[in-house]
Amino acid sequence: MDRIVKIIAQLIKSEVLQTSLDFDCVKDLTNEDLSTIYKISKAHDVAHIVASALFNNNILTQDEELGQKFNMQLLKAISRDERMTFELAQACNILEEAKIPFLPLKGAIIRELYPNTWFRNSCDIDIYVEEKNLDLAIKSFCKNGYKYDKEWSNVKTVISPTGFHIELHYNLRGIDRAEINLLIDIPPVCSIVDGWHYKMKIEEESLYAYCIAHVHKHFMASGCGIRSFLDILLLDLKLCIDRKKLFDILENKKMSNFYHGCQQIIKVWFYNQPHNELTKSMQKFIVNSGVYGDGKNSLLLTYSKSNGN
Repeated sequence: MDRIVKIIAQLIKSEVLQTSLDFDCVKDLTNEDLSTIYKISKAHDVAHIVASALFNNNILTQDEELGQKFNMQLLKAISRDERMTFELAQACNILEEAKIPFLPLKGAIIRELYPNTWFRNSCDIDIYVEEKNLDLAIKSFCKNGYKYDKEWSNVKTVISPTGFHIELHYNLRGIDRAEINLLIDIPPVCSIVDGWHYKMKIEEESLYAYCIAHVHKHFMASGCGIRSFLDILLLDLKLCIDRKKLFDILENKKMSNFYHGCQQIIKVWFYNQPHNELTKSMQKFIVNSGVYGDGKNSLLLTYSKSNGN
């Protein structure tokens, strides 16, 4: 399994970082290997990136049976991206017209770090608004044909006329979770995006910390997939981070140890560094998670915590 995961990582790296593929890692691939690569990459929502690498490097053709499966994932990703682009623009325009300050979060921002936005798929759109503007934001969406859906924790959801979910995050106090606590700190570190009056952008250190907190939430709940660590890789490469400022934020939110663990597994997958005991355990847990986590992992974590591990 370690060999297959490394192959997937190298295929992704060649596409996302636009580097030459190390052909030594993909030589002598069998149909069984490619089937396993498809199964794992699909579970982690990176099959479309892997497909692009396989086709671009003539490892697989679209005429082959497995190539057709990979190609279907690629086409689905491009279609989802077009829908995401449309829905995000619609949501931003509604909030702008309502004169509500707002900040796109997670995939809505991170997708712009990829060489092609369709490399980074999302199943919904996450947007931050201040709690005082939340009701007005929901009313504004509903006036434009959206339907109010549900709420949990610090999120309320509306559904677009085409069925796309918009998650409105707000700065709810009193919940001990780093991802939510970071939202409380957001307004002072935001500025307005050029050409807009109410669309905000966050300083890069806070964006990075928020993404780490989001991965941490999923990791500790039921696990998270390879895609989350690919996001972190791109944050490292594309943002001009003040490392001291970032570390201060991570220390304050008690996430520095998790951050260092993320860095270690990224170095193993994308930079061919050797495994240690921590990265071996992390890899097993992550691969079993899939992109959105797994219930078995949740039970494992609950058992581990109850036994003081």
